[in-house]
Amino acid sequence: MVKVLFVCLGNICRSPMAEFILKDIVKKRGLENEFIIDSAATSDYNEKFQIGIYPEAKGILKKMNVPFTDHISRHMKKEDYDQFDYILAMEDENIKLTGLPSFSMLACISQIYYISGGSLMRKERVEIKKLGINGEGIGYIEKKICFIQDALPGEIVDVEIIERTRQFTKGKVVRYIQKSPYRESSVCKEYTNCQGCALTTLEYSKHLSFKKGLLKDALKKYTHFDVERLPIQKTIKAPETLHYRQVVSLPITYFKGKVHAGIFQRETKYLTLMNQCSMQDSLINTCIQKIEDILNEHHVRDYNDKVKKGLRFMRMRNIDGQIQVLFVTGQDGMKQEVINDISQIPEVKSIWYTINTTRYQQFEMQGYKKAYGQSHLPFQCFD
Repeated sequence: MVKVLFVCLGNICRSPMAEFILKDIVKKRGLENEFIIDSAATSDYNEKFQIGIYPEAKGILKKMNVPFTDHISRHMKKEDYDQFDYILAMEDENIKLTGLPSFSMLACISQIYYISGGSLMRKERVEIKKLGINGEGIGYIEKKICFIQDALPGEIVDVEIIERTRQFTKGKVVRYIQKSPYRESSVCKEYTNCQGCALTTLEYSKHLSFKKGLLKDALKKYTHFDVERLPIQKTIKAPETLHYRQVVSLPITYFKGKVHAGIFQRETKYLTLMNQCSMQDSLINTCIQKIEDILNEHHVRDYNDKVKKGLRFMRMRNIDGQIQVLFVTGQDGMKQEVINDISQIPEVKSIWYTINTTRYQQFEMQGYKKAYGQSHLPFQCFD
């Protein structure tokens, strides 16, 4: 996420114009979710009197066919210095008032062009050295670590820098120069958007050494052991590499007029529906679809934090072919007719719910109330 703040003296002409021009550029390139763009004033005069964009500035934006919204001048805040990656001033005098290191107006324009020109981001060629804890590729740019999604060890990639901090950078692959021999086609149709399974393009045998490496890294970081001398065994291969997740916890979202068990991906508005996940148990996928249908038949809504009502989360376990369903709801709880219909699904053996309206997701602390079925579900550990 790139965060840009334009600054001028009054925040009624130059800086809001720059704000809306850049917003228009990134929207046309489909990158709205990768930018936060704002503008502010070095003077607090216009903010006191709630003054909006200067009429001549509006006229210029209209001539350029640049859309703009209602805007009221705001004075720069102390938090802006920490929040924004780029604070771009319209002239040298503005820079002096911000207290930021001085640079010329030409440098300011080139910086805007650097972000919003023919190539929105700086491109770098990176060799991937290893995998990070979340499965992202790790390379180095000018000796600074760079995290890159969907990049495997040994690969050489061209990346766009999408986030830059003092400690690290994040990149997005735009081209593979050299692909890993262990790269495979992902089994997941949502792979390019969903961030839940980072390694579905890596041959499974390589997962095992990666996981062993994670253990060794954790021991090095959190213990005083000489890790290289520890007799750490090989990672045991899983008997199943697909549909192995027997427990899921999913937020309930409202999308295109219906409720779904789905996840909005980090820092985006992309919704991944989770009723056909190739990693989740097949029976769980089937039950999610059936429960979604029932919830929509009864016009159940997702949670609204303002009124503290609605359905927040659904948790599901498959215990030897027996499905246990747990709901987290707002103050309205679960309607009995909804519970009755879900209980008619043959595989569902118990239904539980808890009312929780706090912002924290420590749902187990309050406990669950049984709404239907068995209190305990038997299972067989070994043949």
